[in-house]
Amino acid sequence: KKLDYEKVAEQMKAEYAQMSGVNFKGHTVKNINGYEYMKFSVEVDMMGIKFNMDQYAYFTKTKNYVITFTMLGDTGAQAKADFEKALATFVYDEE
Repeated sequence: KKLDYEKVAEQMKAEYAQMSGVNFKGHTVKNINGYEYMKFSVEVDMMGIKFNMDQYAYFTKTKNYVITFTMLGDTGAQAKADFEKALATFVYDEE
């Protein structure tokens, strides 16, 4: 059965809305190395310091994997690209 990404996004948006200092910026579905990831983007303000966080969620029949990339402000575009290159090397033990 195919996962309803829009329902998951609405649930995550509601969860993030309950967290102080967290702003849900959106979601996309991204194929990386044959795996379909749901990518959530949030901005976190922790004691006046802003972080951008991308969470890549991969769902199998029995497990949910969440891999997180965090950067200070809007810096680190090259680091984000390097992160996705590293993520492309991941292999999961089930589909």
